[in-house]
Amino acid sequence: MHAERMAAFYAEVFGFAEAPGNGDPASYHLTDGRVTLAILPWSMSVFDGMAIKRPGPEHIGFKVEDMEAFKTDAAKLAGANPYLAPTPLGGSPESDVRRRLFEANATGKFQLADPDGVWIDITDE
Repeated sequence: MHAERMAAFYAEVFGFAEAPGNGDPASYHLTDGRVTLAILPWSMSVFDGMAIKRPGPEHIGFKVEDMEAFKTDAAKLAGANPYLAPTPLGGSPESDVRRRLFEANATGKFQLADPDGVWIDITDE
């Protein structure tokens, strides 16, 4: 709810500097040169059609060297330990709303959710 204060906290704790953002003056983008953290203001309207998510990260993105290798490795990991298997995106009215919201804002090529429900956006570019 207090994006500006959160940005100041992460800048101080991690030594992040301001980074170019998405053009929204209410959002904050911080970086250490390798990782970029986007902090966006919380809005009830974002959750229209779904329950409010718990506090914490909404999503995280990763760049992988090879998308097909990543998918193969993720499937092997899920097969070896079902507790680490990604949770499906979609499949119920609320989950479909969440999936559409994520896909509309994701910049990667492949999206999934970890076992705790944190959305993960994957790219190889």
